[in-house]
Amino acid sequence: MTEMITLQSVVCPGCAQVLPIDNQGCPKCGYEDNTAGRILALDEIMKLPADDQAHTLNDVSPAFIVAIVNAARAEKPTTATLVEALEKLVLHYSNPEITHVDYRVHACKSAEQALAAYKSGVQP
Repeated sequence: MTEMITLQSVVCPGCAQVLPIDNQGCPKCGYEDNTAGRILALDEIMKLPADDQAHTLNDVSPAFIVAIVNAARAEKPTTATLVEALEKLVLHYSNPEITHVDYRVHACKSAEQALAAYKSGVQP
Protein backbone atom coordinates (compact mmCIF):
# COMPACT_ATOMS: atom_id res chain seq x y z
CA MET A 1 0.00 0.00 0.00
CA THR A 2 1.32 3.45 -0.93
CA GLU A 3 1.50 5.96 1.91
CA MET A 4 -0.83 8.93 1.52
CA ILE A 5 1.23 12.09 1.16
CA THR A 6 -0.17 15.31 2.60
CA LEU A 7 1.24 18.79 2.99
CA GLN A 8 2.37 17.77 6.47
CA SER A 9 4.46 14.94 5.02
CA VAL A 10 8.21 15.02 4.70
CA VAL A 11 9.34 13.91 1.26
CA CYS A 12 12.99 13.68 0.34
CA PRO A 13 13.73 16.12 -2.51
CA GLY A 14 16.45 13.76 -3.72
CA CYS A 15 14.58 10.47 -4.07
CA ALA A 16 10.93 11.17 -3.05
CA GLN A 17 11.16 8.80 -0.06
CA VAL A 18 8.57 9.63 2.63
CA LEU A 19 10.38 10.37 5.88
CA PRO A 20 9.36 10.99 9.48
CA ILE A 21 9.02 14.61 10.63
CA ASP A 22 11.89 14.04 13.05
CA ASN A 23 14.62 13.14 10.58
CA GLN A 24 18.31 13.84 10.04
CA GLY A 25 18.15 13.58 6.28
CA CYS A 26 17.30 10.73 3.97
CA PRO A 27 18.76 7.34 4.85
CA LYS A 28 18.01 6.07 1.33
CA CYS A 29 19.88 8.64 -0.80
CA GLY A 30 21.76 10.69 1.79
CA TYR A 31 20.03 14.00 1.02
CA GLU A 32 20.38 16.49 3.88
CA ASP A 33 19.21 20.01 4.65
CA ASN A 34 22.12 21.43 6.58
CA THR A 35 20.38 24.78 7.04
CA ALA A 36 17.31 23.39 8.83
CA GLY A 37 19.09 20.37 10.29
CA ARG A 38 16.41 18.07 8.86
CA ILE A 39 14.37 17.74 5.71
CA LEU A 40 11.32 19.96 6.13
CA ALA A 41 7.68 18.97 5.64
CA LEU A 42 6.06 20.21 2.43
CA ASP A 43 3.99 22.83 4.26
CA GLU A 44 7.15 24.11 5.97
CA ILE A 45 8.91 24.39 2.61
CA MET A 46 5.92 26.27 1.21
CA LYS A 47 6.24 28.87 3.98
CA LEU A 48 9.86 29.65 3.10
CA PRO A 49 10.49 32.91 1.27
CA ALA A 50 10.57 32.40 -2.50
CA ASP A 51 14.00 34.02 -2.68
CA ASP A 52 15.48 31.99 0.21
CA GLN A 53 18.86 30.99 -1.18
CA ALA A 54 19.68 28.77 1.82
CA HIS A 55 16.81 26.43 0.96
CA THR A 56 17.08 25.93 -2.78
CA LEU A 57 16.73 22.15 -2.47
CA ASN A 58 19.48 21.35 -4.99
CA ASP A 59 18.68 24.40 -7.13
CA VAL A 60 14.89 23.97 -6.90
CA SER A 61 13.27 27.04 -5.38
CA PRO A 62 10.61 26.64 -2.66
CA ALA A 63 8.45 28.77 -4.99
CA PHE A 64 8.49 25.86 -7.48
CA ILE A 65 7.05 23.54 -4.84
CA VAL A 66 4.37 26.13 -4.02
CA ALA A 67 3.50 26.32 -7.73
CA ILE A 68 3.14 22.53 -7.95
CA VAL A 69 0.89 22.38 -4.87
CA ASN A 70 -1.25 25.25 -6.16
CA ALA A 71 -1.60 23.54 -9.54
CA ALA A 72 -2.65 20.28 -7.85
CA ARG A 73 -5.21 22.14 -5.77
CA ALA A 74 -6.65 23.76 -8.88
CA GLU A 75 -7.03 20.35 -10.54
CA LYS A 76 -8.74 18.67 -7.60
CA PRO A 77 -12.23 19.78 -6.55
CA THR A 78 -12.48 21.03 -3.01
CA THR A 79 -14.58 19.29 -0.41
CA ALA A 80 -15.64 22.65 1.05
CA THR A 81 -19.04 22.52 -0.67
CA LEU A 82 -19.70 19.08 0.78
CA VAL A 83 -18.66 20.15 4.27
CA GLU A 84 -20.80 23.28 4.04
CA ALA A 85 -23.83 21.22 3.00
CA LEU A 86 -23.30 18.83 5.92
CA GLU A 87 -22.99 21.73 8.35
CA LYS A 88 -26.30 23.16 7.08
CA LEU A 89 -27.98 19.78 7.53
CA VAL A 90 -26.81 19.56 11.14
CA LEU A 91 -27.78 23.17 11.83
CA HIS A 92 -31.34 22.84 10.51
CA TYR A 93 -32.08 19.40 11.96
CA SER A 94 -33.02 20.76 15.39
CA ASN A 95 -35.04 23.70 13.99
CA PRO A 96 -38.62 23.25 15.36
CA GLU A 97 -40.04 25.44 12.57
CA ILE A 98 -39.07 22.96 9.84
CA THR A 99 -41.16 19.82 9.39
CA HIS A 100 -39.43 16.51 8.79
CA VAL A 101 -40.74 16.44 5.22
CA ASP A 102 -39.38 19.93 4.51
CA TYR A 103 -36.11 18.98 6.18
CA ARG A 104 -35.73 15.87 4.01
CA VAL A 105 -36.41 17.91 0.85
CA HIS A 106 -33.93 20.57 1.98
CA ALA A 107 -31.34 17.91 2.88
CA CYS A 108 -31.67 16.17 -0.47
CA LYS A 109 -31.45 19.41 -2.47
CA SER A 110 -28.44 20.59 -0.48
CA ALA A 111 -26.70 17.26 -1.00
CA GLU A 112 -27.48 17.23 -4.74
CA GLN A 113 -26.12 20.78 -5.19
CA ALA A 114 -22.99 20.07 -3.18
CA LEU A 115 -22.28 16.84 -5.06
CA ALA A 116 -22.86 18.52 -8.42
CA ALA A 117 -20.48 21.35 -7.51
CA TYR A 118 -17.88 18.86 -6.27
CA LYS A 119 -18.11 16.67 -9.36
CA SER A 120 -17.85 19.64 -11.70
CA GLY A 121 -14.82 20.97 -9.85
CA VAL A 122 -16.48 24.30 -9.08
CA GLN A 123 -14.68 26.05 -6.23
CA PRO A 124 -16.87 27.74 -3.61
